[in-house]
Amino acid sequence: MPREPHLHAFGFPVRFELWFWISALFIGLRGADHIGYALLWVGLVTFSILVHELGHAFAYRHYGTESSISMHGLGGATRAESAGHLHAKQRIVVSAAGAVTEMILLGLPAWILMQTWSPFGLAGLVLQWLFWINVVWALVNLVPASPMDGGHIFDELVYLKTGEHKPTLVSKVSIATSVVMIVIGLLNGLTFMAFLFGYMIYINLGRLGIVGNQASLTPNDAGGYLDRNGTYHSPEPRTSKRSIFGGSGKSESKKVTPDWAGAGFASLRSNNPREAMEHAANAIRTSKKVGERRLAGEVIVWSWLHQNRLDRANVMFEDLDSPTLTLQAILRVENGDDHGGIAQLAAAVQAESDHPSSIEAVLHVTRSGHLKMLVGCLLAEGTPAAKGHVVRIESILSANNLSNESAEVARLH
Repeated sequence: MPREPHLHAFGFPVRFELWFWISALFIGLRGADHIGYALLWVGLVTFSILVHELGHAFAYRHYGTESSISMHGLGGATRAESAGHLHAKQRIVVSAAGAVTEMILLGLPAWILMQTWSPFGLAGLVLQWLFWINVVWALVNLVPASPMDGGHIFDELVYLKTGEHKPTLVSKVSIATSVVMIVIGLLNGLTFMAFLFGYMIYINLGRLGIVGNQASLTPNDAGGYLDRNGTYHSPEPRTSKRSIFGGSGKSESKKVTPDWAGAGFASLRSNNPREAMEHAANAIRTSKKVGERRLAGEVIVWSWLHQNRLDRANVMFEDLDSPTLTLQAILRVENGDDHGGIAQLAAAVQAESDHPSSIEAVLHVTRSGHLKMLVGCLLAEGTPAAKGHVVRIESILSANNLSNESAEVARLH
């Protein structure tokens, strides 16, 4: 089950992660004269970011879906329960709602009071910080650098202009924007801003396949990869990096899914991710087989996704050696690229139909509200093979007691 929220704000569950407090306190200690002011900064940052995320959450609610908020790392994230029905203009509104909300409710009032009251001392400091957090940083958040809100907005604008998502273009623009922001940050002594956009560059280099394991060009256990046009290619030998999940990277033939993996994925289908993680952790400790350790890593990523812990899932995914195309596509969807991720998933579930992650992916998009998008992508191909996989999806849903969803898929083809 998902981890319990620490509080509910206007009906939205909110959870605070340890690294959120650590990051906020670190920044506060760098800019404050003593611990009291640093704690005041943490309080203002926490309240401001919560208002920002509530802006996203209320926008989702306006469009018919509830959401949950996670305060983590260098900010926060609002995750919708089901957002597959949103069109591009609605997704732009959702992305912009956070910054607009905090500017109207906190930033603008702080600016007006600064101009009319001109307070000194503690009151003046509070207003200055509120203005900085809720106007300056809100505007920074809207620059076209993915995965910040401005990056999502740029992605949707490209989609509205061209009729398709162009993740490569978005990543290149994000890198160029981040370089400019780093220069601005360094010239103005804003080292944290420089660090933040350095991290944005790393993320987008990963999406382009230059660093890390986020690229769609990564070979996988099923033997093959998707190019940037979404075309599946047969496998080519490669040497993989060593990791705790992937072993030495030596190639090995495809094996039957081991018993522990079957039990792990069964636990996921029973909505018991903790039990699934125990199966996977035991396999990592005891198995010497590269493929089994790799599969165990995938089970752990899926388990974090079940618990709505996208931050943990992303971290574990980074350490996977040759993740399946299916899991790559799901993480792409979860990180905001709905259309590109679903298009990749449509190809992945065909290429990896025998992999247990394929079944898990179908159930996952059913929960997230992207099932119609996936089925639509497959039917749009118009090939007998793709239509056959739609029938397979219908069978998966039926076998997992999702009769209404199965019937809905049946009506679509």
